[in-house]
Amino acid sequence: MIDNLYAVMLETLHGAQKLGYAGRFAKLAPAIAATFDLDFMAEKSVGKHWESFSAEERAAWRALFERNMVASYASRMGGFHGQEFRISGSEPASHATIMIRTTIADPKKDPISITYRMRETPAGWRVIDLFLKGTVSELALRRSDYAGVLRSGGFAALCKSLEDKIAEYEAAAG
Repeated sequence: MIDNLYAVMLETLHGAQKLGYAGRFAKLAPAIAATFDLDFMAEKSVGKHWESFSAEERAAWRALFERNMVASYASRMGGFHGQEFRISGSEPASHATIMIRTTIADPKKDPISITYRMRETPAGWRVIDLFLKGTVSELALRRSDYAGVLRSGGFAALCKSLEDKIAEYEAAAG
């Protein structure tokens, strides 16, 4: 799964200028959907608040969560500058998951260590979290950010904050 995601990311980087932001978004969306357990991640990103969402809110949140993730990736894929994506190993982890250790090497920047936590789903192995620098859970960071917005403004404020973030990604990408 990670090999496939990284292959699409490299293709996207190579064609970034021609694709533009919308093209990068369109190219990355299927790879992200095939790699990540977006249902699980969308639910866990809001923690206990998930239970208070209506079925319509859950569906809207799931779609918005995915759009945000794809927008984030698309905004960072501005062009190929010699980046390399390396998988350095895997190991079993708790709760029937595995950890896949990777590095993104960029000649212009310090290497980025990313560890993907994966679990088996009916659709196959999917990423359920990623850890930047091996220790910072992306899902925990989002849950913390989203909980504050939910407490202060509710579901509508949470959706607005993500819509604003998606707009920022698009604006930054040009």
